[in-house]
Amino acid sequence: MLQSLTPAVSGQYLTKNGDHLRVTDGGFNRGLRCACSCNLRILQVVLSVLENRNVPFLEPTIPFGSLENAFNKKLSDSEWTVKIYTEAKSKSSKYCGMYLMTTPNLIILDMELLKKVLTKDFMHFTDRGIYVNEKDDPLSAHLFNIGGNKWKTLRAKLSPTFTSGKLKAMFQTLIDAGVILENHFLENVVTKDAIDIKDVLARFTTDIIGSCAFGIECNSFKEPDSPFRKYGKRYLELNKLELVQHAFNQNFKAVARALGSRVVNADVSKFFMKVVEDVVAYRKENQIVRKDFLQLLIDMKSRYEEDGLGDQLTMDELAAQCFVFFLGGFETSSTTMTLLCLNFRLTRIYKIKPERRLRQYLQNTIIR
Repeated sequence: MLQSLTPAVSGQYLTKNGDHLRVTDGGFNRGLRCACSCNLRILQVVLSVLENRNVPFLEPTIPFGSLENAFNKKLSDSEWTVKIYTEAKSKSSKYCGMYLMTTPNLIILDMELLKKVLTKDFMHFTDRGIYVNEKDDPLSAHLFNIGGNKWKTLRAKLSPTFTSGKLKAMFQTLIDAGVILENHFLENVVTKDAIDIKDVLARFTTDIIGSCAFGIECNSFKEPDSPFRKYGKRYLELNKLELVQHAFNQNFKAVARALGSRVVNADVSKFFMKVVEDVVAYRKENQIVRKDFLQLLIDMKSRYEEDGLGDQLTMDELAAQCFVFFLGGFETSSTTMTLLCLNFRLTRIYKIKPERRLRQYLQNTIIR
């Protein structure tokens, strides 16, 4: 008998042969090769969907499909979008297919066809196909993400909150925040050689959207590290592992839901859910009414409860809509204004024409 054995390497196993033990290649290697071969075959079938339908498409690679390598990105999202559009336009004048990892997608390139998708035939294209896990991650189930009858029902409920009259009622909040922004410039521009304009504008938009969506004074200019900015950035600034998780969620939705995979981080979700619950409870208890988006949702929920339909707009749904309202104005607006300031500076006419035109526009449209 052998007294000792060198441990078997991966892909080998020990078998008994009389009084001796020996290491041999076995079924593990064959099984592994078979599994890899099957998986590759499945991927080949999945990535041939567009070709089988005679749809011109951008050549995919495994595992990213038509996407750029997430671990070695060389282009910004906007640059990548332009690149994809240019390549698609070179293959077809009306539409072109692409793969988001293993999910086939269609890029509409023709304006008339696009109008049909968005208007005449919109009933067939209501879903965006975005991963949602309402059970484990209620903030992900907002109006932008959900689909099907759930989307149609929620859209019908929320449409009355977005009338021009109700949105104009929030404009005073923007004016008040503008006064604070102006004072900040007057206090700092004179004393400092340079300021981070994107940071300043991010504080400005945080104050506005925090007040309009949640009815809370964020005071970002006095408290640069306010919780709203902290958790807003936490949601938007994903690390590589989180990017992989999001890609997995999007491509294997059923498995991701079964595993309880989230879109919104647990700490971010806990913060925003608690803010909404606390503000709603405080306003009801103290009979406080404000002209903001949250108040519109509170009034709607109260009407449903009076009619015995309290489950028609749950607290989770209410919080999810406030969350997406916050996301829609938090980063996008500050980035746009930053680019606008840069262009004003580069064109060297920022002192005269743009300011005059902007003031005239505000006076003639919004403020009126």
